[in-house]
Order: sequence, then C-alpha cells, then structure tokens
Amino acid sequence: MGTLTMLEEPGVVAFKKTYFATLKNSVGSKLWRNFYMLHEGAYVDVLHDGNVSCAYYVSSILYQFRLIAEIHTFVDNTVTDMLRSGWIADPQPCPGAVIVWEPKTFATSGETHKHIGFYLRDNLAVSHSDKYRSPILHPCEQHNGRRIALVLWHPALEPD
Repeated sequence: MGTLTMLEEPGVVAFKKTYFATLKNSVGSKLWRNFYMLHEGAYVDVLHDGNVSCAYYVSSILYQFRLIAEIHTFVDNTVTDMLRSGWIADPQPCPGAVIVWEPKTFATSGETHKHIGFYLRDNLAVSHSDKYRSPILHPCEQHNGRRIALVLWHPALEPD
C-alpha cells in the first residue's frame, strides 16, 4: 500500500486536535524567524532574524488552518484579516483564541510594536519571542510588561 495524502485518507480531519497540536509543537521552532522581501533591488529579512516575528507566526498558523485569507508580518494587518474572516472579540480567552497585547516602545530602536499570540490553557499563552527568536510558553495576562488589549475567537474553535 502506498502513502496516502490527507485528501485520500479515510475519515474526517480532526481540525481542532491538529490545531492545538500545532500550537503546542511550535514552541522552540525556528520556522518563523525569517521572511524575505525584495526591496530596492536587494532581499531584506523584514523580521530581523526573528526579532519581530509574532504576526508572521500567528498568521502562518491561522492561514494553514484556513482561518484567515493571507499571511502577514504586521499585527494590525493580521487582526484586520481575522475580523474579515469571521473572528470576533471575546472578553475572556478560551483555548485556541488569539491574544493581542498592548503596544510597547522599545528603547533600543524607539519603535512601537503590538504583540500577538495564542491562548493555550490555564493562563498560558504561546507567542514568538524576540529574545529567543522562536515561540515560547508564557503567562498570558502580561507579556513583557504588556497587558492584553484584545482577545479574538473563531466559531470553528468551539468545543465539541
């Protein structure tokens, strides 16, 4: 018997189980560290080797599960796409929800950035860390001194 593809396999894809496994298994991965764009004739890593990869990380996973239309490198563009794709604001994070933390101005660059990640469970979130240049687990209430600004939820993630 040959190898089966997802479309050929018998049964139904376990969407939520696979989604949560992807979030859990992403911790420590270097996959979302670089994203190159052609700018003025040269290729530029717009994520600065994983320093600003949170939106790319979140949007890549959401895109993989067809929960948004495109992959993004900015938090605001990711949130706009999410809202257009059926995500709704929710006052409390539930497992699988997306959290946006308030903006923070960085002393070294003077730039202000929002932060985005996933709520897992028990006040734990996973988001891409600029320090470790990969997704990490951390408490969700505050992330590097930032409070939660927005929680987004998609009906496809409703418990069975």
